[in-house]
Amino acid sequence: MMEMAAGLELPAPALRKVTKIERERIEIEQRIVGWELEDEASRTFSKVTEAQVRKCLRGMAEDMQTYPRGEMRDVPDQHPQ
Repeated sequence: MMEMAAGLELPAPALRKVTKIERERIEIEQRIVGWELEDEASRTFSKVTEAQVRKCLRGMAEDMQTYPRGEMRDVPDQHPQ
């Protein structure tokens, strides 16, 4: 298409169209990559068992017990909604 555009008397409109199409192609490619990453994450999370979740939560609860009580009040404030 670039060769055809170069042969035109006024190639600028054709070149702008090519640029527009290339931008769209890049956007679509980025969406596909995002979907692939989401799909991979979904497959990974689908393999997590209930026992693994329990173990993780139990570990977090044990860790939280070691924190001074006053510091625990600040934790929710670090993640505003």
